[in-house]
Parts: sequence; structure tokens; C-alpha cells
Amino acid sequence: ANHSGVNRCVTLWAYIDERTGKLLDAGLERSVTSAPIPFTYSSATSLLDGNISPDKMTAEMQKARSILALAERNLLLWSEQQRQTNDAAARRHERMAARQIISDATSPLDTKLGGKKFQYSRGHRIVDSALDLYGYALTNLLKRAKAPIPNAPGQGGDRRGRLGTAPLRRYVDAMAQRQALSVLCNYGGPPLTKKECNVVYQAAAKASDAIKTVRSKKKDNSANGGAISQRHGRANIQKALQRLEGHLARIGTDGRSSGKKQVVRALSTGRENEVVLEGIGLTVKCAGVDGTLTKGEKVLVHIVKLDPVQGQLMVKLASRAT
Repeated sequence: ANHSGVNRCVTLWAYIDERTGKLLDAGLERSVTSAPIPFTYSSATSLLDGNISPDKMTAEMQKARSILALAERNLLLWSEQQRQTNDAAARRHERMAARQIISDATSPLDTKLGGKKFQYSRGHRIVDSALDLYGYALTNLLKRAKAPIPNAPGQGGDRRGRLGTAPLRRYVDAMAQRQALSVLCNYGGPPLTKKECNVVYQAAAKASDAIKTVRSKKKDNSANGGAISQRHGRANIQKALQRLEGHLARIGTDGRSSGKKQVVRALSTGRENEVVLEGIGLTVKCAGVDGTLTKGEKVLVHIVKLDPVQGQLMVKLASRAT
């Protein structure tokens, strides 16, 4: 940002009904703005929550708080209206809530051992809703102009695919912004044709397939359960397994005997019948599942095998929540 001169940008403006949250009108314009004030998700949330002491509250921060509070109010109104009228928006909200629950269950491992856990704070919700509104309004503006829209697989209207991320990370995001500037602002060259948008789609599909291939190679091919997610790191896994072993010993079994198997609580991550053990934080494939587990679903699992030294854990579904 240029703190002493002109900051050129592209602005999507939107009028939101403050009673219903309905989007009344929107447009995209090349514009100028004052220098932005940088905030992290955490600092923005603290500002909104009033957790900053008065002696540290500058005039600039007070202004920022007023702007953030107004943006939060209108964006959350719009998001709520979308959840009531759009099934895809409602499902995404449920996925985010489930992800927060799973993160909370994983946090004993992730945060105590230096990792980062997923958060959906007030700061996160403002950015998330703003990006959602941006994609929704921009899609409607391009459709109204009868212009083709560059997108990626799974980005159709029913999937609530976004036309941008913050910051722009994907090739398809950049091409969508280029098309919007050309069609709606008459800037940056001629609009992309339908054929050119299809080329963008094919390139995005190729990249998506390559990523899926890399991820599939990292997964355990066993269908019998027991593959611990390696994203925690071997040393962290061993420490978590030792905690689990101590917990089982306190309640009467160490998970190694051939007798009664101990049952512990877990949550489904929504990824190929993977579950996270509550209070332990390890994620592991769960055997014995008939069908699939829903993200955030609470289950009970049997500890079939536990070996902290070898870093091995096998679990089998005991029962699903009723």
C-alpha cells in the first residue's frame, strides 16, 4: 500500500437490505482508496470483541473497529439470508461448523506440539462472507452481461464455487478477475471467448487431477483401517499414542490384550471414514464402517491395536450416534 499517494484498486460495491440481508444491487469499478490498515484474524477479532485496552486504542483503530462492525453486521445478514434460500450455502455453513468441532477435538495434539488448529473467529467469518458475496455478485454481474465465466471443476452455481480467493492463489482466480475487469470495467484487453474460458477450465482440471494424484499416493491403500494420518509427524504421533495408552491403562485396558476392547469417543473428519480421537487429537482410518461417516459425526470406536513404539493404532467402529 502507498501511504502517501494513490492506492489504485478494483472495488466491488454492494447494497444489502439491512432488514432482510438480501442483495439489492452491486457493481464492479476501478477505484482509488486510502491506505489499508493491516489486521490479522486474531487482532481483528480482538478489536471487535473489545479486548484491546483503551490506552492502546488509537484513533485509526477506533475507525477500523466501526468499519469492521458495520461490515460484519451486513455481511452476516447476507450470509444468513443465503443459508435460508440456498442449500449449498447451508451445507457449507454446516461443514465449517463441523470443521471447528473437529479442530477443537484435534487441538490437544496440534497446539501443544506447536501446530496450528483451524479457527472460525469473527475475523475469519467477515473475510469468508466477503469472499462469498464477492463471488456471488460477480457471477451475477457477468451473467447479466452475457459473458462466459472462467471456472474450475466443481465451481458450478450449485457448488457455490468462488471466483476469487484472498490473496489470489490459483490460475483460474486470476483469469476470472481478468474477465471481470474486461467485461465490467472495459480494462485489460478484450474479454475471453467461450472457447478461451474452456481452455482455462481444462488447465484447472489438469492441475486439480495432478493434486489428487499426489494426495492419493500419500494415502494408505489399506481398506482395513489403522492408517494414522502422517501430517502430525512421527514424534508427535508417538507422544499422542503414549497419552492414549496411559488413558486406557487408567480405565482398565492397554489396548493390546486379546480380551475386551476399550471403547473411546471419536469424531468423523468426513475424509474416507477417518476419525479423530477426542482428547487425543490423532486422526486414523476407522474399520468396520457400513457406508460413510458424515463430517462431524460422533462415534464410538474400539481400540483394536495400539503400539506407541512402532507408531501403530488400529480402530474399529463400535457404534454411531443415535
